[in-house]
Amino acid sequence: VICEFFNWDPNKDIVVIYMATLFDFPHFVGMSCFENYLDFIQSIVSTIRFNNTHNWLLKPHPMDEWYGGTSLEDVVEVNLYNHVKFVPTKWDSVALMHAVDRFVTYHGTIGIEATSMGKPVLVPEEGWYGDHGFVRMAESRDHFLQLLTENWWQEMDIVQNASKAKQFAGAFWGRPNWQKT
Repeated sequence: VICEFFNWDPNKDIVVIYMATLFDFPHFVGMSCFENYLDFIQSIVSTIRFNNTHNWLLKPHPMDEWYGGTSLEDVVEVNLYNHVKFVPTKWDSVALMHAVDRFVTYHGTIGIEATSMGKPVLVPEEGWYGDHGFVRMAESRDHFLQLLTENWWQEMDIVQNASKAKQFAGAFWGRPNWQKT
């Protein structure tokens, strides 16, 4: 359905890049590979613009509309590239997660959610879960951008990673039954 919507080759995988709010500063985990989210997404687009071996989707943060102000579409030009598109804001997020093949994020919760669903995820640095072994974590900025041009997911054990992500999610967000009150 996504390939039909964008007139893409259905034989190419779809990689979706989940963004944070552009003005948000990652207060509790920081960023060392990129200056900010704008630098992150502009570097990605500069890398993938000529990499048409995949279809690429850019997903703005779901709170961008609520916050208002500068949007991802205001600062990133993708109309020049048929294989790079924005996710329409009205698309169902869960259906999108099931429909795409791979995910990229800085340190968004999608890294945990997608991995739990058995989908491979690439992150540029440790963040708050990168060192738990269920996502592919780059060694540096250059390594991250290089991985975008490679089949970075091939060595990943998706079943084991899904189990680790579910354990992490349970430990992080879970509430034992005895704590229900």
